[in-house]
Amino acid sequence: MIAQSMLIQPPKNEAEIKEIKELSAIFGDKNIKIITPSGYQIEIPYSILSLFKTVIETLNNGDALTIIPMHKELTTQQAADILNVSRPYFIKLLENGEISFNKVGRHRRISMLDLLEYKNKRDKIRKENLDELSKLGQDLGLYD
Repeated sequence: MIAQSMLIQPPKNEAEIKEIKELSAIFGDKNIKIITPSGYQIEIPYSILSLFKTVIETLNNGDALTIIPMHKELTTQQAADILNVSRPYFIKLLENGEISFNKVGRHRRISMLDLLEYKNKRDKIRKENLDELSKLGQDLGLYD
């Protein structure tokens, strides 16, 4: 099944911006309840509360975010967008065996888990390379 992602845009009007700021202030609490118009009350579980908190903080910073279920499969375009690379470059990664994929007919599908595994590995290598460059620069006296 292709991932159904949800793009959440930051608020545009002042009333919503104010409400997001208020929510950000109260979501530091651990015990938050939902009360329906009929009076039914239920405490929000921590896993959902942490998701709400992340969404609220992200929107409060003026950023958009996308929520994608981990077990879903992505199209090549969706996966390329997540990595912030072009689709042709992403397809080369698939063809070189750097990321696992399945074929559905003629179409490639990428597991969100496999994509995140590749992204985390790539990010770790990038950080190690930047750390090494920084160390070399310091050893050569390029920084004061």
